[in-house]
Amino acid sequence: MTTSHPPMPCRRTEQPRPGRHGMMGAVRLVVPLVAFALLLAGCDSGPDNETAAGDADGLWLLTTLEFDDELLPLDEPLFLEVDGTEVGGDTVCNRFGGQFGRRDHTATAEGCEPDDDPTIDRHEVQDAMIAAVLAGPRISDGRLTFTTSSTRLVYERIDDPTAVQLFAVLDDETAAASTDEIFLDPEAGRHPDYEGLARLTHPGTAARFYIGVDGELVCFIMSTDRASSSSCQRPRLAARRSWAFELANRDGPVGVHAALIPDAFVEAVAARPDLGQISGNVLLVAEGTAAGRYRFEEPGGQRFTLEVIGLP
Repeated sequence: MTTSHPPMPCRRTEQPRPGRHGMMGAVRLVVPLVAFALLLAGCDSGPDNETAAGDADGLWLLTTLEFDDELLPLDEPLFLEVDGTEVGGDTVCNRFGGQFGRRDHTATAEGCEPDDDPTIDRHEVQDAMIAAVLAGPRISDGRLTFTTSSTRLVYERIDDPTAVQLFAVLDDETAAASTDEIFLDPEAGRHPDYEGLARLTHPGTAARFYIGVDGELVCFIMSTDRASSSSCQRPRLAARRSWAFELANRDGPVGVHAALIPDAFVEAVAARPDLGQISGNVLLVAEGTAAGRYRFEEPGGQRFTLEVIGLP
């Protein structure tokens, strides 16, 4: 599916249309592959934007999202990548890419799911975010800021971690595993060709757990002799969020709810025994744990969100 937009006149900065406030929606375990839509109008990058972007190369994390004078909550990490005048990243609904100082850009066409509040229009916020970024950044005190008449975005620079940096067990030869240990539904084809696969154990269940590296993704795999489930995401996301989901087979759930916890937050999660029992990087969620988001912060200031889903 692709989307297209009519040409727009060139201008130095963009003024998004005013509207209702939007916010982040529910996190999905699987994000479908969607087509990119190319917007056909553009204008040359201005020298001010090029100068401002000169020191902006790298990966950035959104820390402040203001729209129509209201500070909006950030329910999941939103990233921005800069390479010269080339820029790409996340909005509240989709991913986009373009150039500073130009109006033309690409964007995924996944769409914006409505929030619980029917008055919220997340499309408005998405359009405003893209317009602000393409108008060009300013760097101050190590932060990247984008501002228009209705929108203010503030990003902080972050490192892009590898899977091994998040989960040291992947570098432990004694934990190396084979996909032969993981249940495979005959109709599922075959397992991914994991570049690394480490076995995790948990004394609270007979289920088997694994961390796998599949290209740019780090995967959490749960398996029994009759079922297996997995959840994959990029390491930059795995460093900041995890889902506790339920293992199921064709007959339904098998009663195992678990989440993968990065090394940096194992101690913080262990300090919450009400959430369940943690062993190594595996949190086995306790029965009766309320569905929702649970937030943690390490001494260095990095934050991590555990989302419990799929519970009765």
